[in-house]
Amino acid sequence: MLHLDLPNLGEVAATLRLGKDGLSIHINTGRESTSAVMKQEQQSLETAMSGVGIKLLKVAIENEEHGTGA
Repeated sequence: MLHLDLPNLGEVAATLRLGKDGLSIHINTGRESTSAVMKQEQQSLETAMSGVGIKLLKVAIENEEHGTGA
């Protein structure tokens, strides 16, 4: 698990699992606004991963503050 405290996004924790079929990512944020931004950029992440030959299997983005998921 990777824990970050980013200047514009606040606290973010991410768990990445890379297997033979692709990459799964689970992100937990400390702010609802951070979750919203990450959900908006999810397609860009998938495109970037695909560009380097990694299939993005699943992205789950949750907000610790409210326990909501995507």
